Amino acid sequence: MAKLTLNNILTGYASNTAVNANNDLVEAAIENTLSRDGSTPNAMGADLDMNSNQLTNLGAPSTGTDGARLQDITDAASLTSSNASLTTYTPSGTGSVATTVKAKLDERPSPADKGATGDFVADDTTEFQALLDNHSTIYLDGSKTYGISETLTLNTGNKIFMNGATIKILDSASAASLHIFSGSGATDIGVYGPGTLDGNKAVSSHTKGHGIILRDTSNVFIGGGLVIKNIKDDAGGDGDGILITRTSSNSDNITIDGVHGIDVERNIVAIESGTDVNISNISGSGTGLHCVDIEAGASCTIDRVNISNVDATALGSGSAIAVFMNATATLIDNINIDGLNVDTTSLYGVQINGRSGKNIGRVNISNFNIANGGDSAAELGFYATYVDELNISNFNIEKSYESGMYCRYIGNLKVRQGNSNNNGTGANAYGFYFRDCTTVDIDGLYAFDGADGAQLYGLYLDTITEFICGSNTNFDGTTAPIFHTGVTNWNIPTHNTYLGTIAAGTDDERPIGIAEGVNGSFVIEAYLINAVDITQNDTNYSTYDVGRRSASGLVLTSLLSSLPTTQVTGGTDFQGFVTTALGVDQNQGGFTSNLVLTFKKTDTAAGAALDEAMVTTRYINF
Repeated sequence: MAKLTLNNILTGYASNTAVNANNDLVEAAIENTLSRDGSTPNAMGADLDMNSNQLTNLGAPSTGTDGARLQDITDAASLTSSNASLTTYTPSGTGSVATTVKAKLDERPSPADKGATGDFVADDTTEFQALLDNHSTIYLDGSKTYGISETLTLNTGNKIFMNGATIKILDSASAASLHIFSGSGATDIGVYGPGTLDGNKAVSSHTKGHGIILRDTSNVFIGGGLVIKNIKDDAGGDGDGILITRTSSNSDNITIDGVHGIDVERNIVAIESGTDVNISNISGSGTGLHCVDIEAGASCTIDRVNISNVDATALGSGSAIAVFMNATATLIDNINIDGLNVDTTSLYGVQINGRSGKNIGRVNISNFNIANGGDSAAELGFYATYVDELNISNFNIEKSYESGMYCRYIGNLKVRQGNSNNNGTGANAYGFYFRDCTTVDIDGLYAFDGADGAQLYGLYLDTITEFICGSNTNFDGTTAPIFHTGVTNWNIPTHNTYLGTIAAGTDDERPIGIAEGVNGSFVIEAYLINAVDITQNDTNYSTYDVGRRSASGLVLTSLLSSLPTTQVTGGTDFQGFVTTALGVDQNQGGFTSNLVLTFKKTDTAAGAALDEAMVTTRYINF
C-alpha cells in the first residue's frame, strides 16, 4: 500500500483547494517518517520490519535501553571490568540490595585473578603482590600451595582469608632475608586461618626470616587456626613465627588468636615493641626458644600485653613464656598471663627477667600448670627477678630440675592458691624460694617433697622486709619445712607438714618446723592428725615425740606424750591432739641458727604403721 497518494488537479477551477488538500497529505506522510537529523516526531509508532536486512554502523550501547550489537552480546558473555559494571545483580531473598556484577565479583578476588597457579612450581610472588596492591580482601583457594621467592607486603586494609591454603617459600628462593608477610605502617590488616605459612627452612636457599613481621602497625588480627612452620634463623635474631616490632612508633591493638608453631627456630610469637597486644590459644612443638617472648628492644616500650591459653606441652625446648628487660629498653609493664600448660622444657616453664635498676612493672599470672621445667642446673619451673609488683595465683608446679618457684628482687609479691611439689629432680631444690623482696604475702600454698623430688625446704625465705602468711599453708622439705633468715617482720600462723606413710616396725624422723632463727619470741604447738591404724588397745603402738634439732643433733623433749586414751578408740583416726607447747624464753630472742622442730616416731616393737599422717605446726608470737 502506498504511503502517499495525491489528488490530480484537472482544471484550474478551485485549484487552490485541491493543492492545499495535497499539501495536507504530503505533510501527514512526512510526519509518519523517521528524521535523520532527529527532528520530532522521530519515534516508531509500531514495529519496524527490516525484511531480513541489517542495521549497519550501530553504535555501542551506553544505557540499559540501547540496542546491542553482536559484539556487545559477545562481550557481555565474557565479562570485563568495564562491561560488568553495566550489569545489575540482585541477590535472591527479601530485602536484597542491587549491585553490579563487577562489584559482586570483586568481593572475592583470588591470586588466580592475577595469574597465580598455586602449584608450588611457578613463582606466584608477582601475581600475589599485585592482588594485595589492588584489593583489600583476598580469598585463597584451599587446595593450592602458593610458592613465593620474595616477601609479600601487606598494605592498609589487606585481609587474607587462607581457607586452608598454604603459602610456602620456594626451594629456589635465595634472598638474604625473606619473610612470608611484612606489614610496615599498615593498619586494619589480617591473616585468617585455617591455613599454613611454610618457611621451607630445610630446603630453601634463603638465609633467614620471620613468618610475619609487623612494624609500626595497628589494628591487626592473625590466627583462626593458622599454622606457621619451618621458619629459618641464621643466629642473627630472625626465625620468629610472628615478630611485633617498630621502626618509628609502637605497634598497637594487635590480636593473635589461634596460632600453632612447628619447627620455628626462635619464638612462635615475639614482641620487641607494642601496646595493647592480645595473645591467646597459642601452641607449638619443636621451637628453638619460646612460645611467647616479650623482650623490649632498644628505646622500646611494651605495655598492656594479655596472654591466655598457651599450650606448651610439646614445646621441646625454651620456655613457655619469657619476659626480658634489655639494658636499653624503655618500659615493660602490665603483663597479664591467664591459662598456661607446660610440660618438659629445656629452660624454664616461665621466666621473667628484669634488670638491676630497671625493673619490670606489674605482672599478673594465674591458672597455670608447669611440669618438668628445665633440664640442667639453675633451671626452674617459675623464675622471676626485678619486678615491681608480681601477683601469682592458682597454679601447680612439679618435678622442676631445681626449685619449683624462685622469686628474687621483687617489690610486692603476692602468691595465692598453688602447689610446688617434688621439685629437684636433678639437684637439691626448694618448693618456694623468696629472697630480697620488700613484701611477700602468701596463702593457700602447698609444697610436698615425695620420692620424685629433692626439695631441701618447702619454703625458703631470705632477706624479706615484711612476710605475711595466711593460715592455709602446707610445707615439706627433706631438711625442714621452712628456712627463714633475715626477715624483718614475719607472720606464720599455721602450716602443715605431710609425713606420708611410715611403715610398721620402723623408726623415722621428719622435720616439721623452721630451720633458721627469727626475730622475736614465740610458742610452737604441734598437732598430729590423720594417724591411721593406731588403736587404744594396741600395746605395740608407737611413741611420738617432738624435739629441736641443732647442728649437734636431735634433742627430744617428749612434747608428744603417749597417745591419750581419751582420744583413741578402736580403729579411729587421730584428729588433732596437742603437744606440750614448745616455748622459747622471751629473753632468748628466738631460735638460734639452724634449729629445726622435728617429729620422731619410735616403734616399741612391731608397732603400727603411720599412714598418710600430717603434723600441723602453729607459731604463736608473744
